[in-house]
Amino acid sequence: HGEDLFVTFSGSSVGVLYCVGLLWAKRGSDLLDPCSWKELPYPILTKESIPGQFGPGHNCFIKDPDRQEDDLVVLHVKEFDFDDPEDEDIMIAKNPRNSIIRRVHWNRLGYPVLDMQEHQDIPEPLRKIQGTVELF
Repeated sequence: HGEDLFVTFSGSSVGVLYCVGLLWAKRGSDLLDPCSWKELPYPILTKESIPGQFGPGHNCFIKDPDRQEDDLVVLHVKEFDFDDPEDEDIMIAKNPRNSIIRRVHWNRLGYPVLDMQEHQDIPEPLRKIQGTVELF
């Protein structure tokens, strides 16, 4: 994206601590040189990132086949009700992983935002605006 190459990776075990981290390097840098890479010091997806889902794990980025300008992320999660009194380990064991697709947003610094909720997104009619500025 832009001048950066991003790599996401999953870490921990398939449980409530399973999360996704982020590495990036500048376009044109030596990708085999560890010094070319930077790592975000915190996960970009955790059990709190997507309401009702936890354990975001391995994933990939794709282009939306209908809107090539949109980036998508495909990943797996487990559905989970953290208010359920049932033991967490039992809930983890009995709930299968589901594959989901989410739209990738990009923040003002050019980094991917994978946990934006629908109510935070800009409605379609407001995504492209046009205006005129008059100077006096």
